Amino acid sequence: MRAVFNVGKFLIILLVAWLIVLVFLTGPLLRNNESEEALAKKLLETQGEVSALKKERDYLKKSLRDNSGDTHDVLNEIVPEGPSKEYENYRRRAFRDTQELWFFARSKLDSLVKDKSKIEQKVPEILSELEAREQSVLLDLEKLKENDGFDAWREAEAGDLSALVQARLN
Repeated sequence: MRAVFNVGKFLIILLVAWLIVLVFLTGPLLRNNESEEALAKKLLETQGEVSALKKERDYLKKSLRDNSGDTHDVLNEIVPEGPSKEYENYRRRAFRDTQELWFFARSKLDSLVKDKSKIEQKVPEILSELEAREQSVLLDLEKLKENDGFDAWREAEAGDLSALVQARLN
């Protein structure tokens, strides 16, 4: 009889240990991973920046080749400075304002779902606040555009796109 109790205790301990391991291994899978979505967005943004920088690098190499014929010595002398302080500040402000806009909209919509009374009163308030926040983000993006130094590139791209559309229409 004593051997049966020892085997029973052993099985209970084994079962508890198995459940603990199972909880630790499956815990991260059961959580809502919003951080992964944020990392995926950052990755996409970074990939876009990398492709833009590659295009700019190729354009500069082509320009240097056309002017001097040899790019190796000139490229080694060029030291990248990075974006200006104003540009980086406006980029960070636009990112922050966009996050605040999303958090505000989600919060207000959640409160509307919970309290369905007074919807007629709350919706105009929410819309006016969203409009103000949108204007803030758009202003930050406009200042970012002014400070990035790519106006000539934007005009050239718009001209190329216009020519491409016109060629396909004709």
